[in-house]
Parts: sequence; C-alpha cells; structure tokens
Amino acid sequence: MLRTPEPVRKQFGDQLFKAWSSEEIVQLTLLPGRLNARLLELKEEK
Repeated sequence: MLRTPEPVRKQFGDQLFKAWSSEEIVQLTLLPGRLNARLLELKEEK
C-alpha cells in the first residue's frame, strides 16, 4: 500500500471509511489514545 500512487491510497481510504458506521469510526479514532495510555501504564510498571 505504501508504494501505491496517492490517488489510489486516497480512494482506498475513502472507500474504507464508507464501509464503517459512525460508531465504528468513533471507536477507531479513540483506539490510538487508549493504546498510548496502556503503553504508558506498562512503562510505569517497570
């Protein structure tokens, strides 16, 4: 995917978001923050 031309990547992204519901998109946008928080917790445990 990284080597594909920009228009193809944009089209893929657009179609991908059309396949998800609004709830799924919200969950996906929250996920990186939750992962970062968990990584910080794990780092603090050491």
